[in-house]
Amino acid sequence: REDEPMTEAEPKQKARWSVDAALDRKAERPVVLDMRSLTFYADTFILLTGRSDRQVRAIAEGVLETLHAHGEKQLGVEGMDDAAWV
Repeated sequence: REDEPMTEAEPKQKARWSVDAALDRKAERPVVLDMRSLTFYADTFILLTGRSDRQVRAIAEGVLETLHAHGEKQLGVEGMDDAAWV
């Protein structure tokens, strides 16, 4: 996908899919930060709250499953073992 130009809507759409998937898993207090003008390695940071390690893991898995269903590939995932943060 490196040879395809990215549109302005693409990062916003990915963020929407991610937030919707997280809310489906009962995530709380979603915040989406637009990082495009601040860093080269991320378009957005999405902050969410879960009430337990188990819920945080379920939220992360739901987001990954949703993005995969839309043809998006993850670059990496950290923190799944403890699920205190992901």
